[in-house]
Amino acid sequence: MENINFIINFLKYFILINFIFMSFSHIMISYIYSGYSVFKKMYSGTEDEYKKLLTGVFHIWRLLLLFFGIIPLITLLIV
Repeated sequence: MENINFIINFLKYFILINFIFMSFSHIMISYIYSGYSVFKKMYSGTEDEYKKLLTGVFHIWRLLLLFFGIIPLITLLIV
């Protein structure tokens, strides 16, 4: 039982830290600085394609957080 409580606490902090970092990254990229000028030489696409790529990365990040953080936490809380 102690091991399950450790995993539950770990998942809570995992979700919290990821949510904070995801929010900070989203604010930085969306409103302050997109970083396109830094990666312009490495990325051959346009700035709109770069923004679409970043949006795709955020969606994948959210899905991974859902499947590896939120769903296991809910499952352990139910059991």
